[in-house]
Amino acid sequence: MPSLDWGSIRPLELVPASRFPRRADGYVCERSRRDLTKPFPPSRGHTWSPTAPERFNRPGGKTYLTGTSEWDHPEQSERSQRFPETLGIGMVVSAISSLLALVAYLLLPLAFRLGRAGVIAATSITCLPFIVVPITFWPSVVQSTLRTRFRCDD
Repeated sequence: MPSLDWGSIRPLELVPASRFPRRADGYVCERSRRDLTKPFPPSRGHTWSPTAPERFNRPGGKTYLTGTSEWDHPEQSERSQRFPETLGIGMVVSAISSLLALVAYLLLPLAFRLGRAGVIAATSITCLPFIVVPITFWPSVVQSTLRTRFRCDD
């Protein structure tokens, strides 16, 4: 059985930004040798493509691709899947949190003599994830739409 060597950490692979489609840990400017990946959103596993600006304009005037896409640019099928999936994730997280809500519902009236507080706490604990998950998704969609539809590129 191979052993894990925790002492050896793979060095970050930095490549020139002009070679963008090639996968790397970071991309550097050819002129200034600065790391250009800091303003890019971090990549996430096998999830939706991140919604962010597609191009990064360096102060020196050079433009680089970021590897992300704007809300208007993916296929309609991908965009139409995101809304139900976002609601589905909210429902799953709400269902899981409802176990905690059940404990609050049973514990507050029995232990602390707070009858209605148990109902209010249980309802809040159950509904909060269903509200929070979509709220974290839609602001990025609105920002992307404003960037693509209402910005004049010179």
